[in-house]
Parts: sequence; C-alpha cells; structure tokens
Amino acid sequence: MTFRDGTVVRLLDVRPDLREGLDGQDVTAARLHVVARTVDLRPGQCTPPTLPSGRGDHVALLVVDGIISRTVTLAGRTAIELLGDEDLLRPWDDQAEATSVSADVTWTVLRATRLALLDESFAARIAPWPSISAALLARTVWQSRWLARHLAILDHPRLDVRLVLLFWELADRWGRVAPDGVSVPVPLTHHTLGRIIRAQRPSVTAALRQLRERGFLSREPDGTWVIHGDPSEQIGVLAAA
Repeated sequence: MTFRDGTVVRLLDVRPDLREGLDGQDVTAARLHVVARTVDLRPGQCTPPTLPSGRGDHVALLVVDGIISRTVTLAGRTAIELLGDEDLLRPWDDQAEATSVSADVTWTVLRATRLALLDESFAARIAPWPSISAALLARTVWQSRWLARHLAILDHPRLDVRLVLLFWELADRWGRVAPDGVSVPVPLTHHTLGRIIRAQRPSVTAALRQLRERGFLSREPDGTWVIHGDPSEQIGVLAAA
C-alpha cells in the first residue's frame, strides 16, 4: 500500500484538536494550507504503508482515526503497544535501528484506520503556526507517558487489578461516554488482552468473568467494552478482596 494514490485531507478538519492555540483568523488560514495525504487500512495483520522510493523527507505517520497494535517479540517474549487516534508512528525505524539483539515486529489493524503522512513538505506548510508543531510534539510525550504507565500496570501482582487499570487507561485515551459507563471501542480478544498484560488467556477469561459479575465491566455484541463505576473504588474493592 502507498500514499501515492491516497486521499488528501485538511488535517484541522479531521483532527480539530490540532486547532488548539490558534485564534479564529489563524484557523481559517491553517485549514486551507495544513493538508496531508492519507491511506486507509482495513482490519487484520498488515505491512505499514510504503513511502516513495528514494525519499528521505518523511517525518512521521499520524493516526487520524482507528486502532493499530505493534507487537514486538524479543528473545521469545512478546509485548504489544496500542496506537490510536492522535498517535504518531515511524514504522520504518524498525528496520533502520541497529540493536545488539534483533526483535521481530508485526503490525495489526484492530479497527479500520486512516493514517496521514507528515513529510517535509507538511512540516513546511505548518511552519507559520508553531502551535500545530507543539501539539504534534506533545503527542510523542503522551505516548512515552502511556508506556511508562503501562509498565506500572504490569508491575501489579493481581490480574483483575491489571485489567481494570488497563481498561481505564484505554477509556482515558479513546473512550466515549456511554449511558451507563465509558465505552472503549477497542476490539481486544481475551488472547490479546493476555499478551498486553502478561497473562494466560484462561486466566484472563476467568478474571473478566469476575469483573462482569461485580458489574465493573461489560461487553457489547460488536465487541466494544464498557467499563462502569469509579476506578478508585473498583481498585479499592479488588485490593481488599
């Protein structure tokens, strides 16, 4: 797949959060000039989009909407990183970086995803509006903080607490307010959840069943998870059990 034939979008229209820091007049001008070419990815395992041959001016890819997982296998151990709306990625770095122990990296589209190409020409187009560059840079910081918080989740000894913490993290990142809780539109199977929080699938299934029985968690027919209640209270109840 390639960006060559992809749709060109006005990035401030599809990602209005990038307008923060712009006044009304700047928004009007920036909407017209801040454009990017996109590519759509369908659910399933994928190879990241290729870039024009011989070009070294690519900066990053921005997830306009959707969810992708990046699976890293190193010395027989596997870790999964989730990337979604507003996140930045540079998949070509997986082949470029030299490491003493090589790792196998695979990508899976969990929910239909649109990526925008941020290249050198894009960087030139946003130059008049530094707040847009700042907003994009902030996303890289958010991603590193998410990974740090994820490591803290993995350090908790209780599987049910790790699951609750994970779902609230996902709710903070991509959740939508639902009538009876927060909807988390990330189609994660029990197997995938186990790989994310370092647990075997049967143990995850048992823990999820208990969380459902407590009324902490439910799942819609389309695979969307819904988390209910207050996170502090839930963690307190589980820790005391």
